[in-house]
Amino acid sequence: MTRASIHTGGIVFGSGDDLHSPKALPTDDAGMPLHILLMADLGGTGSRRETPLSERKILEINRDNFEQRFSALNVALDLPNEDESLGFAEFDHLHPDYLYTNTALFKQLRALKQQLANPATFNTALQQLTGEDTPVAPALFDQLLAGAQSGDSHDLLDQVRDPDALIRSIVSPFIEPAEDPRAAPLVASVEQASQQALRKLMHRGGFKRLEANWRALDFLCRNIQSSAQLKLFVLDISEAELREQFNRSNDITETEIYRRTVAEPSQPGGVPYSVLLSDITLQDRVEDIRVAAGLSALAVYSDGIALISGSERIAGCESLSTTPDPRDWTHQSDAEFLQLWSVLRAEPQAESLLIAAPRFLLRLPYGAKTAPLEYLAFEELDHQAPHENYLWSPGAYLAALLIANTFEQNYWDFSDRVLNQVNDLPLHIRPDEDGDPIAQAVAEIYMTDTTASALINAGLCPLRSVKNEAAVRVPQLVSAASPATPVLAAISA
Repeated sequence: MTRASIHTGGIVFGSGDDLHSPKALPTDDAGMPLHILLMADLGGTGSRRETPLSERKILEINRDNFEQRFSALNVALDLPNEDESLGFAEFDHLHPDYLYTNTALFKQLRALKQQLANPATFNTALQQLTGEDTPVAPALFDQLLAGAQSGDSHDLLDQVRDPDALIRSIVSPFIEPAEDPRAAPLVASVEQASQQALRKLMHRGGFKRLEANWRALDFLCRNIQSSAQLKLFVLDISEAELREQFNRSNDITETEIYRRTVAEPSQPGGVPYSVLLSDITLQDRVEDIRVAAGLSALAVYSDGIALISGSERIAGCESLSTTPDPRDWTHQSDAEFLQLWSVLRAEPQAESLLIAAPRFLLRLPYGAKTAPLEYLAFEELDHQAPHENYLWSPGAYLAALLIANTFEQNYWDFSDRVLNQVNDLPLHIRPDEDGDPIAQAVAEIYMTDTTASALINAGLCPLRSVKNEAAVRVPQLVSAASPATPVLAAISA
């Protein structure tokens, strides 16, 4: 092939091969396995601390070695008000009970609750709550969570070296003024504050992404029949690291991610990755064009496809959960993004890229009627943001499962019937505005044909909830190209 480049507007995101040349046609049953590679944030801040990308192992994973792989990645997170990272030795540790019993913040809150309930220590605990010697902003805990996610929490932590000050900042919004506070209402306030702090820790920091990725990976391992012909692999890489790889050079063949995902498996005796799966969710930002271009370029070099998730904002919808009807969509993306997005979708490589939307549910919310906690009366969904408090997983994982299951059934013949529905997903029955029970859509909303068409026209592959069932249907696995094409047509064995 001759040398060429990938053009995204003014960006040249290059190649050593001609990405415009025709792709090889799929072969017949030639014994070539299907290898799927997940590139995702799986270690948190644990496994990647000392290991550069060039030395990081790509691990085969399946239902039999899942726990072993989890332990090997030394999963850990930096959390606010913690001197050391919190480690997760096993998959079951990704649970609010583990957070509640193993972090300093909740240990302090539990001790405070016990002191308030004990007449002998009530006055001491009351002084801890009402002391004014170390003022702390009420929103400091939220800032700490944001800092932990971005890596900028150390300056904020300097403000709360007094643990009592942080406890006051968390509990004070839940204490109703009273001239003579009594133990019972104060204990209830601490309990309420503990619930809210746990919700924030689960939903606003790095824990949410870590749990979503591991539960989605567990979902894949449990539902893919791994064999000599079908294997799933993982590479622990953060979103920031992957973006840095795509920003490093205008020639993708010079990057480490190209060497690990394309060059190494293409050596004699190797098996290329036919499906590259990323945990990133594309937004309508100019910098995300480079991510989409980079992933699709890697897929083309592998004679495979890339799967990623996308925000509905790309289609002009601020939120599908609040405005599912395209007639109500008013979001305006940046003009430069729209121009570059149109250019990329017109490139042949876009036929190798699937962008799934919306998200889908992989576990029920924690609560007394669904999945109660052992150590705290806890309702994961609150009245302020119930939809976003679900653990939604990126839609690309579900697309990967459908491709793997179709391969199990048809081998490389993707021209035959492609499986288009996943069953036995969590179905949450919740009250509607009038208090009547309804089934929460497993893929965020019950989507009309009009909405699905609008997403496809914007370059997204729609996931559609089956009404009142624990199932999601993907009628067509379509590419991001304009016009949309069957993405599986881009795979060659």
